[in-house]
Amino acid sequence: MENATQALIIAGVILITILILAVIVTIYVTINNSSEEIASNFDITELNKYNNTFIVYQDRTNVTAQEIVTLINLSQQRNYEITIIVTTKTGTIRQANRDWTHATLDEINQFLKDHILTTSTDASGISTYSNTFSYVNDSIKYREDGRIYEIRFQEN
Repeated sequence: MENATQALIIAGVILITILILAVIVTIYVTINNSSEEIASNFDITELNKYNNTFIVYQDRTNVTAQEIVTLINLSQQRNYEITIIVTTKTGTIRQANRDWTHATLDEINQFLKDHILTTSTDASGISTYSNTFSYVNDSIKYREDGRIYEIRFQEN
């Protein structure tokens, strides 16, 4: 009888140990999945934050030269990750589909001089802007990781 009692006690201890191990493994897997999900959500948030800087120009027809220069400066600050291509029709620096990402300070200043925003108001009080640029339809290009790497504008 004593052996049977001890065998039952040992079997009970083994079952309780297996149960405790199963609970520990379940908790570990749950925590691990949660941390991976949090990291994934963080990556998606960072990606959206990065892309939103450029998506705001999508479908706009009144982008100013100053805004384009801001994008050029942003690209330069980010180690030229984004290519800014501008097609101009007027000004001293006229090139079709010019990549402005690596433009010099003198070129940028000349671009601003040539395309300074001007406003005129007609007799009915309606304002029109000249020297603006438009986003080129479907010109935003994405890398495999979802980050924007190119955006195009053309002079109106």
